[in-house]
Amino acid sequence: MKYFLTTFILVFNLITLAQAEHASHLEFNNEVVKAQGSFDLSFQSAFLLGEFKQFYQKQTIPGAGLTMLFPVNKSQRFHIGMELGYLVMSYVKPTYNFNDTWGETFEVKTKTFNSMIPLHIVSRLYTTKPLNSKFQLYMEALVGVRMIILDKKVNVHQAITDKHVHSETITSTTASWGCGAGVGAKLKISKGDMLYLNAKACYLLGTPTTYQNPELMRVYEEGNHEYESFTSRTDILRLSLGIYLLLN
Repeated sequence: MKYFLTTFILVFNLITLAQAEHASHLEFNNEVVKAQGSFDLSFQSAFLLGEFKQFYQKQTIPGAGLTMLFPVNKSQRFHIGMELGYLVMSYVKPTYNFNDTWGETFEVKTKTFNSMIPLHIVSRLYTTKPLNSKFQLYMEALVGVRMIILDKKVNVHQAITDKHVHSETITSTTASWGCGAGVGAKLKISKGDMLYLNAKACYLLGTPTTYQNPELMRVYEEGNHEYESFTSRTDILRLSLGIYLLLN
């Protein structure tokens, strides 16, 4: 399945690029219409797949996305652009206790915020001409990178006196390459051709990467600590619902 999907994405992108034409005006219904761009603004919900979901108690992560596309052929059925997203993977505040060599108890209070930032090149193919059509179906191919960011703040206190002993703030970042494909539908919700309701689903493959689980920490003597690291693929199924804005 993964090899089939990768082959489909490559072929789809080649077809899209082959259809590209550097025309500044488009002929449509015997009229000259200027080439137009578009914005997709969406709320997203991503479902972790395969081995990726084994390391997170939260299997569904929310987020938002912005896609900007431009037509590249006369029929305006082929579009190419960029997509930027932001997904909230987790926010946890666990507290850990440990005893030093003299038997004194300390607390390690942590705050960790884990997020994913996808950046993709997008190719979109409409089944019909996108202008003057109330309901439109399309397919997408995506390729790019996903940044996984972990922001953590750690404070060590004496358990009895609550005296501050040590604190640190650390940000770690890992990345994975990815590609995927999706399908979507647009429904016009304005009198003109400017505004549409847009819904789509994308299956995204991600290469293996090593990162830290913010919910699993080991605490040693003197308050030294480390998060458990693991390596897995970063495959997700992403559902999006938002608006599509056409630019003149």
